[in-house]
Amino acid sequence: MSDWKAAAIPFDLLLKPKDILRTDPKSVQKRYEKPIDAGRDEAQKTRPRLILTPAVSMDDVMDERARNILCEDMYTSSTMRAMREAVSPYFSVKAPLPGLPTNANPVPERVMRPKL
Repeated sequence: MSDWKAAAIPFDLLLKPKDILRTDPKSVQKRYEKPIDAGRDEAQKTRPRLILTPAVSMDDVMDERARNILCEDMYTSSTMRAMREAVSPYFSVKAPLPGLPTNANPVPERVMRPKL
């Protein structure tokens, strides 16, 4: 018998790079971080003013949160808006559990006797 409490075999023991695809399972993709747009403030101050549907100049909205709300609510298609409503978080919703099953209706089996 072998010692079952011995150290476990490493999970990635047999993993190796795939030469054709040039992938290496041991090199993990770096996390993407959105770069900071340093020239955005200057571009908003110097470009020509654009006034859209709600009659608010997009460049004059200084509060980032208000600007995002304006962009997300005013300039989304009806399809995208419907998708957001359909995919909204629903952690508090619980599935209804079925009640008790109906009474059993057993079918009697015939006793089979061998013919002699």
